Amino acid sequence: MRDPADWQQRLNVLLSRLVDESITAEQLAEMEGILEEYPAAQQHYLHYLGMHVDLQQTKPLELAPVGFTRRQVSAMTLLAGAAALVLAALFLFQPGREVQSPIARIVKLNGSIAWTGDGGQVIHDLSAGDQIKGGTLETLAANSWTEIAFLDGSTIRVSGPALLTLADGREGKFIHLRRGDISADITPQPEGKPLRLITPSAEAEVLGTRFNVTANPEWTRVLVNEGLVSVERLADGSIQKVPANHLVVAALERESEFKAVPRRVAGFPWEYIEAWKSQFPRDVRRGDLQPPMAQYAMRLRAKSCLWIEDDRDPDLHYSVNIGVSATNHTPIRLSEGARFRIRGRLSSSNRVIFGFTSNHARGGFAGKYVASRDVAVSEQSDGKFELEIPLEAMTPVRNYFPASPAGLEIFDCWALTHEERAGLEIISVELMGAE
Repeated sequence: MRDPADWQQRLNVLLSRLVDESITAEQLAEMEGILEEYPAAQQHYLHYLGMHVDLQQTKPLELAPVGFTRRQVSAMTLLAGAAALVLAALFLFQPGREVQSPIARIVKLNGSIAWTGDGGQVIHDLSAGDQIKGGTLETLAANSWTEIAFLDGSTIRVSGPALLTLADGREGKFIHLRRGDISADITPQPEGKPLRLITPSAEAEVLGTRFNVTANPEWTRVLVNEGLVSVERLADGSIQKVPANHLVVAALERESEFKAVPRRVAGFPWEYIEAWKSQFPRDVRRGDLQPPMAQYAMRLRAKSCLWIEDDRDPDLHYSVNIGVSATNHTPIRLSEGARFRIRGRLSSSNRVIFGFTSNHARGGFAGKYVASRDVAVSEQSDGKFELEIPLEAMTPVRNYFPASPAGLEIFDCWALTHEERAGLEIISVELMGAE
């Protein structure tokens, strides 16, 4: 028989795979065994799944992947159904709750964004000023971002590809961030009704503060800029109180460190760095990682995405996304005179667009910046190319972003082409400070 802490840790991992629809037949059979052997596990999975199912989304889980038995599909159906009942009890059928009432409004937005609201209705043509009810927001491309304001003045900013669910009711605000990046400025919440934020590996309670969260299926990073946030690691139930100017990483595996550590930021008086070079696979956020070969280093191949800009028809692009400060504990600051060096490979000559996301030095989305270059490649070079782009050549994608990104923190970067036949692959990206 397993130690209780061991089965809980393993069950959390398996439930995360179930929620993200990446669970295998063997893992599902293992989960069934845990549920049958440990009565306490049944309540545990009800709570966990209840916190991880979209509150307003009616689309069911895909319950019959290839290779699953009838018994395993039945088990998944029971799990999803039980979780839905928990959500109904917690959020949807509370006395006096006005499910149809708007809970927030869109302040600003850009790029390809989808909103799934009450009844499963999907809206793609959101505009600034639109009111929204409880539902699910998906930002679909590197240039996508939006700012949302709750009725009490609390705001969240979502940047880059992300998937999250929002709710606000008698028990308080709820954000379920499946993946992506958000920055939040939360006004003081009513006593006993903290904002709750759930990711695949962590649960946070917020009474009123400013913080940033990055989440993926394996780990969650919470960076607190002001106030105090309580973060629970779902793998084992451990809790960390994260004060201002500290961060914590909560992974699915118990063996990794779970401890609030100081964040080093320029001039506050913590440290920062102004030079950086990508490392794969650590910094991969989007794209197909290609293994090293005799003539090539490890590289990141572009994947298709839909690119949307104001007053333009949707356009299919092929892009990669690479973490910078997103995957480092020490922030990387952009300095006057800095430049980027991008090394990659193309199957044919094409225009390459390079861009990055920036945050303010003490947290919060600041803006996106881009530059484009026509890249000519030859058979003699085997398609390899190298670009150098000075920071001053990077222009803001909106006129209300700072004219110069110098002094801001670079969060992530991306590269893309318009054509699949270009076969864009990125070998490395380097940020070099002023000489």
